[in-house]
Amino acid sequence: MSRVNRDCYLEKISHITEAKPYSLHKIIFSPENPQALYQHIHPEMEFFYLESGTLDFYIEDTKYSLCAGDAIFIPPNLLHYAICSSSERGVFRAIVFSPDFIISPLEEDIFQKYIPSVLQGNPGYVLVLKEEIKEHHNILLRLREIFSAPAGERDLYLYFHGLMLLIWQDLYQYHILTQRQDSSKKEYLQLQTALQYIHEHFMEDISLTELAKSANMSSGYFCRIFKNMTSYTPFSYLKRYRIIKSCSYLSDSDKKISEICSLCGFNNISYYNREFLKMIQTTPSQYRKNNRG
Repeated sequence: MSRVNRDCYLEKISHITEAKPYSLHKIIFSPENPQALYQHIHPEMEFFYLESGTLDFYIEDTKYSLCAGDAIFIPPNLLHYAICSSSERGVFRAIVFSPDFIISPLEEDIFQKYIPSVLQGNPGYVLVLKEEIKEHHNILLRLREIFSAPAGERDLYLYFHGLMLLIWQDLYQYHILTQRQDSSKKEYLQLQTALQYIHEHFMEDISLTELAKSANMSSGYFCRIFKNMTSYTPFSYLKRYRIIKSCSYLSDSDKKISEICSLCGFNNISYYNREFLKMIQTTPSQYRKNNRG
């Protein structure tokens, strides 16, 4: 879905205020009006807990079926909605919250560790929570404590904050941490296919779209992962690889420098000479003279 199309689903009502970085919701749904939750996106995270009935949650392109007693964690900036999936009425609860409710962004190192940026818009971090899974038991217990707290009788900010810290500890330990490690392995393998593509096609005019497609990633996500794992941007790496390949031609062949420039994917010899000097600290002709044989 394009950025413009996604923007039309951005929720206009904020769930967060300066005084309260979370909001609580109770929704009653029925088969007479099967869309239990309209299609929308918002920058906050949320937990849904299904008290009764059955629901099909649609998050981006994936369906998640929930029964009474199940919950689901939805990371920020994911398109989602829910449909009643049976002939019975039901109730679900939700807590929508800012990452600031867990840890202050001013505690930068801790925030980056426990609220990793990979959560943003990444459907891989969606989690269905079920009572029969031991690691989910305490999260569900504490969600029920939040949703059963009496509304409006007293200030429950600290109470909810404490419960959310305990929930997040388990979510981080049993889901986010392991998912991030699994994602890193997957991203590493995907990146290897992009590097192989560069090594095989460096002499051609390669676009960012082609590189991202070779890694099965979006262009923006590909650039971010490539820089994180190699310390180079994709095109800095490509230029560096082209120059290294040109060094082999200079030392091991009698081809003209203009021909080598073209063979290694450079369309402009002046640009090639300038970038070669910047990286190798000598000109192509001097490199050839120093490295013949």
